[in-house]
Amino acid sequence: KNYPSLNQALGVIQKGSIILKISSDLQKYIIELGKEGTLLKTRLKEITSDVEKETLLVIKDYTKIDMKKSKILLDSLSYEEILDKENIQKSLAHEKLSQENYIRGWRILSKTGLIEKDIAELVKASGSLGKAINGNSEFHRGILGEEKANLFKEEIQKIKLNF
Repeated sequence: KNYPSLNQALGVIQKGSIILKISSDLQKYIIELGKEGTLLKTRLKEITSDVEKETLLVIKDYTKIDMKKSKILLDSLSYEEILDKENIQKSLAHEKLSQENYIRGWRILSKTGLIEKDIAELVKASGSLGKAINGNSEFHRGILGEEKANLFKEEIQKIKLNF
């Protein structure tokens, strides 16, 4: 099975963290610009929209500790520290890069119509994205119920076709 590697996730988290840190720094200057900063504020919002959400979902997929703790650790890193993937890896409580890191599936499953509670139950029951999306209909019905399970299977098929 072709699971995304921890190293790829570290790259996504690294880039997302840098973008969010720059955005935060720019917010201070935008406030100082007052009315003249309105256009810049709108453009910055366009550029960074969904970056925080996607970054958080990748963190949630890969962290071995509480997601909020990982986020606090990542937020405390300086620009220089973020550039070292080992610091990001430590923030996720991973001691070393390994092929045995199974993605939980939060990011992909959030692209379906399932609510967060249903995603949490599916992630808990399956343990990995592969098992969550490739489980049989009986498995999904047991967790989500008949109607949601059928909708979920359809949505997952569409997502698979787009990748």
